[in-house]
Amino acid sequence: MNISTKILFSISLFIFLVGTASAVQSCQTYDDFSSGTLDASKWTESIFHGDPFTDEHLIKNGFYHVAQNVARDAETNLAPTRQFIAGESFSYDVLYNGGSGNHQSQPLINGNYPPSQIETCNFTTAGCGAIGFMNAFPDLGAQIGIYHVKYEFFSNQVKMTAIRPDNVTIVNTFTGNSAPYTLTINTHTGHNGLMNFDYDNFVICSEQTPAPQNDLEARIAQLEEKIALLEEKVVELENKNSELENRTTSLESSLAGLKKSFDDFVKKFEKFIKKLPKGIRKYWN
Repeated sequence: MNISTKILFSISLFIFLVGTASAVQSCQTYDDFSSGTLDASKWTESIFHGDPFTDEHLIKNGFYHVAQNVARDAETNLAPTRQFIAGESFSYDVLYNGGSGNHQSQPLINGNYPPSQIETCNFTTAGCGAIGFMNAFPDLGAQIGIYHVKYEFFSNQVKMTAIRPDNVTIVNTFTGNSAPYTLTINTHTGHNGLMNFDYDNFVICSEQTPAPQNDLEARIAQLEEKIALLEEKVVELENKNSELENRTTSLESSLAGLKKSFDDFVKKFEKFIKKLPKGIRKYWN
């Protein structure tokens, strides 16, 4: 493969890799409740079991705040107004301020508790993926502090990754549903439950959309300019290579001429020695 072919092959490979590069994640804040009110274009509040809303469910001190101050069955469900598709993720922080009796914060996927999961859930009483207490502690426990929660959506499963206040990471990969997904944060109490939760820093990540056509055309123009410069350098290298080959041929020819002259000289000298008288010739042997 000559120099020109190698460079052109490299250019073609580069263009192919640019065209087939994997999409990257583009993330943006979905809501941080800085407006002071719940944005109805982004959120829906509802109940799930027919129980009344919790005593408190509102924007308070820059958080979405849910609290039950009197022991009873109560709940508040908070759901984004949009659906999620494969390749997207949704994350947020949960500040668990405390509680007693039966109370939990946990996800509903497509309107219900996840029916199954890949990992073995050893917390069969209180379940997995929940924060609080429900006749027993769930896998995420009830630690005072901030939980970091992230959901990654795939075509037929949702991966929930939670980092507890003690920095222990717990993963629950829920199955039994398929995209598109709805996600609801179900915060509720049992008959004897009190609780205090704050939610904040909701971030959504999606696959980055393709660049606008004019950007692609600009990139193509830049590539064409670079290819033109590379082609000029290829011609320059090939000219230098040709020059080196000519000089090599000239040196080889000169060397062959010198060798022939030396061989001729040796033959003539040998003939000269043979013509000398024997008395003199013996000194050359």
